[in-house]
Amino acid sequence: MKSYPTYTHSIGLIFIWFGFGVLFGLPLISLLGADNIITITSIYVLSLASTILYSLKKRGSYDLELKPFSPHILLWVFVLIVGLQVILDPLSEIIPESEMLKRLANDMKDQPLVFGLMAVVAAPLLEEGLFRGIILNGYLKNYKPMHGIVVSSLLFGLIHGNLQQGIGAFILGLIFGWLYWQ
Repeated sequence: MKSYPTYTHSIGLIFIWFGFGVLFGLPLISLLGADNIITITSIYVLSLASTILYSLKKRGSYDLELKPFSPHILLWVFVLIVGLQVILDPLSEIIPESEMLKRLANDMKDQPLVFGLMAVVAAPLLEEGLFRGIILNGYLKNYKPMHGIVVSSLLFGLIHGNLQQGIGAFILGLIFGWLYWQ
């Protein structure tokens, strides 16, 4: 039997994540309202954390199999990310901003602490846990490394739901996937 998850399993995980979103979303929206950044953040964190716990249970191990790496790699990753930002900033001017991103930018002004915790702490940790710690981990055991890195990065880009964020997320996924593999 192949290691968990395979390509097919990971598509299922995305649907499970959305299912948990509905499960947590319905009561939270009825209590707090749909246009509340706290509601959106809570649904996101609860559904993604539940998906991670589900997938770790399904995999049969709660170990994320993180290995130590050389600190100089962090310098290279920082340089790559800054370079990526320099390239993507002009591209983001060409791609029209979605209404969702405009609304999030306004919410950020209204609730900067909540949005900051979400954008700087919760989203990166939870997304990396799912996309690198679980999905890519399984791919690297089942497929050629570059195939696994590209497919997990593609999924990572697609779940962002808009072209403007998706392109950057895909490229970051490639960088972080390579780092995880190394």
